[in-house]
Parts: sequence; C-alpha cells; structure tokens
Amino acid sequence: MEQPLELTLEEAFAGVTRRLVPATGPQRSAVDVRIPPGVADGSRVRVAGRGGPGPAGAGDLMLRVRIASHPVFTRRGHDLSTRCSLPLTTAVLGGEARISAIDGGSVRLKVPPGTQQGQAFRIRGRGMPLPPPGEGRGDLYATAHVELPRRLTAEARRHFEALAALAKDDEVDPPPPSRATPPEA
Repeated sequence: MEQPLELTLEEAFAGVTRRLVPATGPQRSAVDVRIPPGVADGSRVRVAGRGGPGPAGAGDLMLRVRIASHPVFTRRGHDLSTRCSLPLTTAVLGGEARISAIDGGSVRLKVPPGTQQGQAFRIRGRGMPLPPPGEGRGDLYATAHVELPRRLTAEARRHFEALAALAKDDEVDPPPPSRATPPEA
C-alpha cells in the first residue's frame, strides 16, 4: 500500500518523526515513522507490516515523499540554491554579504569587486545531508541579485553623473601606439 507524505524542506534537511494512521489496512492504529535527514522528493520510505492485507499477513506501507516548495531555497539533488541581494556599491567595489542557510544559521560570503548580476557563488558543504546521514552535505549556490537604488539624493546623483562621464571617457579609443625608433645598438 502506498500513501503520500508531504514534508517541508527544513523537515527533509533535519529528518523528522511523524505519527501516521495508515489510510487502509488491518492495523489502523497510529505508528511513528522516522524520516531520515536528506530525504529526496519522490523517494519512498517503507513501514513494515502497516500496509494492506496480503496472503502472508499485513503488507508494508510505502510512504511516497513530496517536499513542498520553499520561499528561499530551491533544491537540486543534494545542492541548494538561493538568491543573494547585493547593493550596487558592494557589487562594484566588493565586500561581504550574509546569506541565510537551511540549518537556520547564516553564511558570510566574500563578494569580489565587479560582481555581475546573476553570478553564482558556491559555498561548499552547506546544502542537504548526503546519505547515509553523517556522510557530509551538498553545496549551497548563491546567485547575485544586484539592487539598484530607487531614489537618489542630489549628491548621489552628482556622483553617478561623474561616474557616467568617466565611463564615456573610457569608451574613447586610445591613441595608436607611437612608432619610436629602435634604440641603437
């Protein structure tokens, strides 16, 4: 017998014990089922002797795991992906950003100067647990989302205009190299 079981991503990360009453079968009493850490969407968890009747007695109950979507993280295998909001100044000049982690903590990310919109950063070992539990974790990928200022003060506008003027100067083709005569030997 098969029965669906929906979990949150946090429950799938940490593992969880759920009290279930099988939908059908001879034993309609509650059973505590331990779901291991790192369980994947679509996997099955077997509960021996809690399924429908069979020729040799009660069969097994198979729980088909479904992991609900998460507002912050997307799961790909044992890796997680998230978005990392960066102020324009941090993307241009570099700096640090804090990213939420699935275990409830946060990760400090060093942002290099010149970080581009959509650039992904890999943070090793901060994804989902690898089976069997205790064998490590997948990775966390943070994708840069550069936040542009919505309103500028007069002073900030002057600085951006000066920056725009500098950028125009950089766009002018450099003069051709001079043809110096080779030094005499």
